[in-house]
Amino acid sequence: MISRKILNVSSESSERMEQRLRQFQTGKIFFKQSAVPVDCIVHDATANGNRLTVMSSSKLPKKFTLLNMADGVERQCKLVWRERNNVGVRFI
Repeated sequence: MISRKILNVSSESSERMEQRLRQFQTGKIFFKQSAVPVDCIVHDATANGNRLTVMSSSKLPKKFTLLNMADGVERQCKLVWRERNNVGVRFI
């Protein structure tokens, strides 16, 4: 069984109440500690967040800016969970 490293515990149940939109779009992650953006793939969009795939999730800070290259929209994000090269983010 694969377990997720939960960064922020909330009262949210494991069953999702939000409608998820499956997608496969390129994105860029920007944060103060890095002059070079981190490339990512944007998956599982909801009104409140996304699942992202990155080369290494260990380098990501708890808060960052996500740029979706498909539509040019920038969102401020908070890291919620990590699982190997996948991370879950909530929009803030």
